[in-house]
Amino acid sequence: MLGPTSRSKSGRRYTLEDAHRAARLVEWLTTKRLQTVSVRHVCQFGPSSLRRAHLTREALELLADYGYVDRSPDKSAEIYDVDRCVWGC
Repeated sequence: MLGPTSRSKSGRRYTLEDAHRAARLVEWLTTKRLQTVSVRHVCQFGPSSLRRAHLTREALELLADYGYVDRSPDKSAEIYDVDRCVWGC
């Protein structure tokens, strides 16, 4: 059982499991200190819980809703700019 669902700031629904995957992604981004990240990069080199593209997209969109990452203007590339506060301001 995934747990209760909640809504992000943009109104998207997410589960507790989605939040855990997003937290793992923040930990990984903090360790790697990346300025930009793509769905493909996370799938190849990121946490094992995010090795599927749809899970990575969901985690990145959840982080985008809360300002941890910003979607790149080129939406077809699925590239996100990482906010430096992720590394600790």
